[in-house]
Amino acid sequence: MRLGNKHRILVLTVLAGIAGLISQANAETTLSLRKAAAAVAEVVLNNDEPVAALQFSLSSEGLTIESISAGIRVSNQDWQFTFHRINANTINVVLIRTGLNALVPGQGAVATLEVSAHGPGRILLNKVVIASPDARSIAATVTDLEWSDLLAETATLGQNYPNPFNPATTIPYTIERESAVTLVVYDMAGREIKRVAEGQKPTGSYTAVWNGSDERGFQVPSGVYLVRLQAGSDVQTKKMILTR
Repeated sequence: MRLGNKHRILVLTVLAGIAGLISQANAETTLSLRKAAAAVAEVVLNNDEPVAALQFSLSSEGLTIESISAGIRVSNQDWQFTFHRINANTINVVLIRTGLNALVPGQGAVATLEVSAHGPGRILLNKVVIASPDARSIAATVTDLEWSDLLAETATLGQNYPNPFNPATTIPYTIERESAVTLVVYDMAGREIKRVAEGQKPTGSYTAVWNGSDERGFQVPSGVYLVRLQAGSDVQTKKMILTR
């Protein structure tokens, strides 16, 4: 049976709508909470397309969010970070770009929380809205955080030295108990530059050297870079300054 033009247009419209629903259902953008240190949590955005604005609400159960600040991905002048504490357990957060630069695809913290807890608790993400540069809503998967004092710190990331540096710098870190470790350098847009350490590490103190190159061996330009240590469930980040 042959379809007329009107029927073909109708079928294409229906298929486009279904494709849009499937795309939203399989959205790769995520907003999640993770424990970064003994009394620190982070809101982490992992986006697969540019983001121009973001808002969400944080609520806590069994613990207190003492303070909140911009995360490493939005800590520069291109972003405005504002928040409003509704009550002792609820905070609304809004992040808006102030210029033309949107967050390129990548992963990293958009908010850092100082937390006080004396036992298990929860931090929840609610009312999440993520917008693209063309004011389109971006579908996202949201993950809350179950907080427990049993999630003790397993590692400590020290400040690199020298800092600023050229052409190389040493990154110290300590593993408190045996863990799977990754030590990765990112640029300020959240793009992975180079993995400088990876693997199962026993308890002990370590250093890694970054020579200012990417995974292909090319030298990266001057600027601020981030080194991120993940050991088990613990994640810690420091800024490094490369000057050429």
